[in-house]
Amino acid sequence: YVTVTTETYTPANTGGGAGWYEAELAGGALITFRDFWIDLSYQIHFFPNDTHDAVSELDARFSYDMAGLWDPTPPLNRKFSLRPYALQARELQDQNGDENTYIELGLEPTWRFKWLHRNFAVTLPALVGLSPDGIYYDPNSNRNKLLGYASEGIRATMALPAPHKFGHWYLNASLTDTQLFAQSTIHDNRGSHN
Repeated sequence: YVTVTTETYTPANTGGGAGWYEAELAGGALITFRDFWIDLSYQIHFFPNDTHDAVSELDARFSYDMAGLWDPTPPLNRKFSLRPYALQARELQDQNGDENTYIELGLEPTWRFKWLHRNFAVTLPALVGLSPDGIYYDPNSNRNKLLGYASEGIRATMALPAPHKFGHWYLNASLTDTQLFAQSTIHDNRGSHN
């Protein structure tokens, strides 16, 4: 698979105007075996407005659908899934400083259903973002912090009609609440914990 993501921002010191903050290119492979999922990807983050230099990283995410313990239905056909996961991302090249490691632990309960002849899914993801080696820190003491943030949210997915020769297409919408814990992330967010 290949994904492309972009982000824009409004600079805090100017009170207006928008900028192109980040472009992210990713490619990878998703491997499944029964209720086990392994998602491997390589990502490159570009910062067109020169807020940072480019960063590249290798990610590995391991998850298991616990619903398989009581529901023998194939994983993608289950009406309910309960998938805990662990993700590790390791920077391979970071021109802004040291190459660091990011760890994410999460849980994704998902409900699938049909409505108006379309397949839908609703997920309530929750996660914590951790780093053992310096992504999160206290700027005053330069001490590394393990816990950077936690978030919870809701995501809705709808299958779009497309001929099979073009693959599967989906429309996604999500809302996420993020709580920041490390002083470096709070500082970057203009002093706000949310």
